[in-house]
Amino acid sequence: MSRRSMVPCAALLGIGLLFGAAADEGEKKDKAPGPLARLQAVSPSVPGKRLGAADHKVFEWALGPMRQRERKAIRASALFSFGPIYYVEEEKTGRWLVGRLVSPKQGIVECESSFPSLRALLEASAFAPLPKPPAGFTVREVARLANFPTRLASDGTGRALYVLCVNGDVWRVEPGRATIEPILRGEDYLDSAWGDRLLMGMTLGAKGRLYLVANQRDEKARPMMNRVTIFRTTRMVDGDPATPKAWLKASYPWGIGPFNHGVGHLAFGPDGHLYVNSGSRTDGNEPGKDDRYSKAGETPLTACIWRLDPRMEKPKVEVYARGLRNAYGFCWNERGEMIATDNGPDADPAEELNLIRKGEHYGFPYRFSNEDKKPYRHTPAAPPGLTFVDPIPNVGPAGGGRPGKPLSTFDPHSSPSGIVYLRDDFPAPYRGGYFVARFGNLLDKPRVGFDVLHLSLKRGPKGGYEAHTRTFLSPVARPVDLHLSGKGKVYVCEYSRQIENKGYAGMLPGRIVELAAK
Repeated sequence: MSRRSMVPCAALLGIGLLFGAAADEGEKKDKAPGPLARLQAVSPSVPGKRLGAADHKVFEWALGPMRQRERKAIRASALFSFGPIYYVEEEKTGRWLVGRLVSPKQGIVECESSFPSLRALLEASAFAPLPKPPAGFTVREVARLANFPTRLASDGTGRALYVLCVNGDVWRVEPGRATIEPILRGEDYLDSAWGDRLLMGMTLGAKGRLYLVANQRDEKARPMMNRVTIFRTTRMVDGDPATPKAWLKASYPWGIGPFNHGVGHLAFGPDGHLYVNSGSRTDGNEPGKDDRYSKAGETPLTACIWRLDPRMEKPKVEVYARGLRNAYGFCWNERGEMIATDNGPDADPAEELNLIRKGEHYGFPYRFSNEDKKPYRHTPAAPPGLTFVDPIPNVGPAGGGRPGKPLSTFDPHSSPSGIVYLRDDFPAPYRGGYFVARFGNLLDKPRVGFDVLHLSLKRGPKGGYEAHTRTFLSPVARPVDLHLSGKGKVYVCEYSRQIENKGYAGMLPGRIVELAAK
C-alpha cells in the first residue's frame, strides 16, 4: 500500500469533544445541531456524511445468555460515516452503536460498542488527560486509533510501530510524525466462512516478517471449534510486511461462556524460537450449560505456552509449560529467564507473575495463585504426583502486595497484560526491572488496575524471586500491551478510553502513548 494513503493521526478519531451545557441548551431550540454536526465535533479532521440506512445491513456483537459473543441484526434509522468509523442509530430503541464496514460489496456494518443515547456516546468519546510521569520521563500521545488495538510490534529502532487490532487490521504508526496508515486488512487474509474473530498476538521476526495469530469461531461445527491460524507475511510492499499466509493451523473446542482466551501473545526467545501463549477455554474447567459447546474442560493445546521453530515451513507445536490460565504477556531478562503475567478467574485469588521454565506446571485449573483451597466446587483434584511452581510473591508496596505480607502476585481482577524488561538505556532506578501494564477489572468489583507498575525482582529469604513493586503511571486507559522501541522508550497500547470500570459496554477504541526516558 502506497504512502499516499497516510492520514494525520487526529483524523481517525478526532482531537476532542465539543459537547456540554451549550449543546444541551441548543437542543431546546428549533435549529439545534443534528447528529451529523454533533458527531463532526468528535472527528473534526474527517468529513462526515449521512448514508442510506436501507442500503446497509447492520449487526451488533453482543453477549448472549451464556456470555458468548453473538452477532445480532439490528434495524438502523440513521447511519453516518467518518472515515473508517460508522455511527448507527437503532430504529426503535434510540441506541447508538459504533462500528466499521466489514463488507463494502454487501454493505455490512459490524458494531462493537453501544450507548443508550447520542449524548452518552459523545461523553464517552473524550480521551482522558495523560497522567503525570515520574521524574526523568516524558509522556505524550502518539496516535488515536480507528479500532480496538491488542498488540504492538516493531524492529526496535523506534522509526515505526505496527499496531494489531482485534479484527485483524494492522496499522503503521510513525512516532516521529503525525501519520498513521493501514498496511493489512483483516478481511483480506482471514477466512470469511468462520464467525467471531479474535486477534491478540503479533511480533516481527528477524527477516522482517510479521507473525499474527487469529482465533475464529467455527459455528457450523459441533461442538463449535476455535480455528487457530498463525500467519506470517511473505513479502514487502513499500518497506512494510505484506501478504500474510497461513503458517500453522490448529483447532480445539471454542471456550465456555466468555472464556475463549484464545491463542495470543507471540514473542521470539533468546534461542530464536517463537513462544506462543495459548490461553484457557474455561474460567476454571467448568463444563458449561450450552450443548453447542464442548463440556470437556481444557485440552492438551490450551492453558499452556507453545514453542515453535521458525525455520520450519510446517512447524509442530511443542508445549513448553502448562498450568497457565492466560499468560497474556511475557519477556526475557538479561539472564535469559522468561517472566510471564497470568490472569486469574472470576473467583478472587490473586493474579500471577511467573518465572517460566520448560516442563513446569503452574497450577491451572487445579490451583490458583499459591492458594490450597478450591475456588469452585467443580475445581478438579490434581493428578497424583503433579507438582506446581508458585507465582512470584509481591512484597509491595503497590499492586496488592505489602511488606511482611506478600501476595502471589497482583490484586485480584487487575488483569496484568503486557510486560517489558528494562535494559541499560533506562535510568538507574529502573534498569534491570520490569514495566507491567494492568488492563483493569471488568467484573462488578472495586476499581483496580488501570496502571503501569515498575517491578524489581530480588532474591528473597528462601532463594526465590520477590517482586518489589511501585506504581509508575496511573491512571492509564485499559493498557493492553507494552512495547520497547528506540532508546529508552516504551509504547503503551491503550485498548479503550476507560479509566474507570464500566465493563465492555460503551468502549471506544484507544490510542498509543509514548513513555520516554530523558
